[in-house]
Amino acid sequence: MWGGAPASSKILCLIRLEKWLCQEFEERWTKIDGGEGYTGIHIRNTDMKSDFKGTLDVIKALPDRVFVATDSAQVQNDLACIRAENLYMSKIPDFGGKPLHHFPVNDLEKTEITTTAILDLLILGLSRKCLVSNINSGYSKLALMLQRNPRLILSMIDRRNVSEVFYRRLRARVIHNWIFNFWLAAISRFKVVQVR
Repeated sequence: MWGGAPASSKILCLIRLEKWLCQEFEERWTKIDGGEGYTGIHIRNTDMKSDFKGTLDVIKALPDRVFVATDSAQVQNDLACIRAENLYMSKIPDFGGKPLHHFPVNDLEKTEITTTAILDLLILGLSRKCLVSNINSGYSKLALMLQRNPRLILSMIDRRNVSEVFYRRLRARVIHNWIFNFWLAAISRFKVVQVR
């Protein structure tokens, strides 16, 4: 199964996050969302290069909260220089521009990096808008698929493992995003005709 393959949604609906991961997700998403929503952006810039300099201008101009998931410490450093307020990123190690699978790390580091990747993916999936710098990235495809079908995220969370307040907020966001995506798909089928 590659990241963006159609089978991914069938696999994801079978996954349930363990309690500790649900609680970590609750903590991170609550901090990022702040009840206002946010724009999620994935910038892949190690083995698959992207024009992230152009993406920086977009991020700088966004008026709302921004969550950026990236595999590049360089991208994180550049972002921190251009935007300090309402910018959220998960801490990642600096591998000198090389992808994780080309760099030797110990089991603890692998667990931390994998946990960050999973949580970042879910956070991207719950964003009001999800932008990607490289559509060929399987991770970006998964993030976009989750953002269009956020009910998959809800299916991964056992409500007994999170607070009731968080679960209600999460459910409300999922419903909001699902309705918005449904509405967007519906209006995109209509042609605008100018009447004279």
